[in-house]
Amino acid sequence: MTCVGTSVTLYYDGSFVTSGNLTDMLFNKFALGISRSRGSYIASHVERKSRYTVIAKMKDKSAKSMNLATMRAFRRIPADKLKTMTFDNGKEFAGFKEFEKLLSMRSYFANAYHSWERGTNENTNGLLRQFFPKGTDFDQVSQ
Repeated sequence: MTCVGTSVTLYYDGSFVTSGNLTDMLFNKFALGISRSRGSYIASHVERKSRYTVIAKMKDKSAKSMNLATMRAFRRIPADKLKTMTFDNGKEFAGFKEFEKLLSMRSYFANAYHSWERGTNENTNGLLRQFFPKGTDFDQVSQ
C-alpha cells in the first residue's frame, strides 16, 4: 500500500517497540528482555483510518534517535498529507517540538495510562509481535 499521491489526510499514532529489559521500559511499551544493558528498538507509526504503518529502526531509545528514525521513515510521504501525531508519554518523544517543525505537523500526547487513546498503534504493536516475537534482536532485522 502506498500513500504517495493519495488524497487522504494522514493522522498518525506513534510508539516504539523494544528488545530491551522490562525494567527499562515505561508503561505502554512492549519489551522483550534480551539484556539489561542493551536493547534494540523500532519506531512504529500507524495512520488511524487507513492503518498505513511506517516502521523504522532506532539506534537507541533517545528522543534524538526517535526523531532521526521518524524523519527517515516519513521522507516519502508528502508533507501536505501529514497533519497530526499522537504519542504516549515516553521520554523518546521529548524532542517533539523539533519533530513538529521539521515535518510541519502537530503533536499531541495521550493521557497517562490511557493506552486506548492510541488504540490503533497499540493493536499494531501487538501484531508486530507476531512477526518479531519476544527475544528478537532488531539489530539483526533488515530495514
